[in-house]
Amino acid sequence: MSSSNNNDTTAALEWALRVILASALVIHGILDVTDPCTGAKSHVLKVDDSIPGWMLPAVGILRLVAAVALFSKDPYVVLGALAYCSALWCGAVYFHVRRKHHPVAVVPAGLFVLLIFGIAALRTSF
Repeated sequence: MSSSNNNDTTAALEWALRVILASALVIHGILDVTDPCTGAKSHVLKVDDSIPGWMLPAVGILRLVAAVALFSKDPYVVLGALAYCSALWCGAVYFHVRRKHHPVAVVPAGLFVLLIFGIAALRTSF
């Protein structure tokens, strides 16, 4: 197998993983931005008074920005979006543990952390 085919395969896989991550960012971003109107995400997360009311909409806007930034032509912008996503979902893992949610609640956030690190690993050379 030639090196060119290997690079093409890696690039295609990395792009597909970014599409998955961006889709999750858009879905969660919409839920976050609309939370003051619906209260859906606050209810499911059992937020109570653990975070201020403005935080979910602010995080949602940044999630939507990150979803767009994942497809920038500038590799540093993509890396910045991945760094934001990493901080966001690592924080989600901590939030679920700290709020004493069911132990399985950390699994989806943890899988997103692994996805982000996988994308970062495919984008960088060692």
